[in-house]
Amino acid sequence: MLLVSLLVLLYLWWNDLCNAKAAAIPQTWNVLKQCMESRFVPPYYQRDLRLKLQSLKQGDKGVEKYYQELLIGLARCSIHEDDDATATRFFGGLNRDIQDILDYKDWNRFFPIVSSFS
Repeated sequence: MLLVSLLVLLYLWWNDLCNAKAAAIPQTWNVLKQCMESRFVPPYYQRDLRLKLQSLKQGDKGVEKYYQELLIGLARCSIHEDDDATATRFFGGLNRDIQDILDYKDWNRFFPIVSSFS
């Protein structure tokens, strides 16, 4: 039922967009995506995603699970970092006992960290 409601809403929105003026019809995927985001995604959504990413911690999850959640969060927030920045973010969210172990290791690359604790 929810899917039908969503499809009806999208159909009505698309008809209104097309009837407004021909020049307003999106011609590329990126323009359509921006139109849909401005209409259907609440303004606080991106802020909430960033707050969730900022407070992401390993907790009782395994290192691999935490790493996957971190990558998903970065993708959802459209954050593109270099490996050093991602490694620093990853390290900051690890449990303290794992951080202590890594303090004594010389790690230059990010991915060996994940594989050594998987």
